[in-house]
Order: sequence, then structure tokens, then C-alpha cells
Amino acid sequence: MITRMAPINQVRPFERFNKLMEDLWTETPMFLNPWTPPVDIRETPREFIFTFELPGVNEEDVEIELRHDNVLWVRGKREMLEEFKKEEFLRVERTYGTFERAFTLFGKVIPEEILATFKDGLLTILVPKVAMPSPKRVAIHRG
Repeated sequence: MITRMAPINQVRPFERFNKLMEDLWTETPMFLNPWTPPVDIRETPREFIFTFELPGVNEEDVEIELRHDNVLWVRGKREMLEEFKKEEFLRVERTYGTFERAFTLFGKVIPEEILATFKDGLLTILVPKVAMPSPKRVAIHRG
């Protein structure tokens, strides 16, 4: 069997290895990388429900905004405590810094009735929807 020589195929494994080494030995500590808190999103006939997991975030460090284009923005930050900065860690897996999430809401919502609660590290945002009219059967008149 004869195969065509493709020098590029011999270089690709080295590219992956170099990328792996860069990721492993990066100069940026993990706690300075941006983080994205997980969120669960549910929709009922009456509302959208967002539940963010925000352990270690202070309520006053979270900002919620519904823009005119029906985009819900949630921003915030989680900072490393000062006493932790002074210690020498063997490993840091938690991330710190700012986050920003945006969600487009389909359908009409009632901005004045949006409710946000923060308890035990969970931010819950209830976004009420405008009730859709019930289907109405239309009679056809013979004319």
C-alpha cells in the first residue's frame, strides 16, 4: 500500500503538545481567570426562572439589568479574601474575578415585576411573562 506524504500531519502532534505545555505552565494564576457561574433556567406559562450558583459572592456585588431589547444581564464579582492572598497555596482551583451573563428572553415580559432573591449562595430571578390570550375559535360566515 502506498500513501501520499503529507508533512503537515507530522507537525500537528507537536502543535497539540505545545498548546498543552502552554496551558500547563501559563503565567496567569487560575484565580485570575474569568469565571462563569452555573445557572439553571426554567420557563413556566407565567414566568422565566433563573437560578445562579454564586457561593462566596456578596449580594451587593451582583447587578441585574433588563435591557430594552429583552436581554437580561447579570454581572458580579467574587474576590479572594485578603487573608488568603497572603498564604502560600499548593493548589487553587476556585476562580475569582468578575462575571457577566446575558440571556435573550423571548415573548413579552413585565419588567416592573421582576423579583430577585439571594439566599445561601443562590441568586433566583423571577421574570413574569405577559399572559398570552387563550385561543379563540372564529366562525366563518357565509357571505
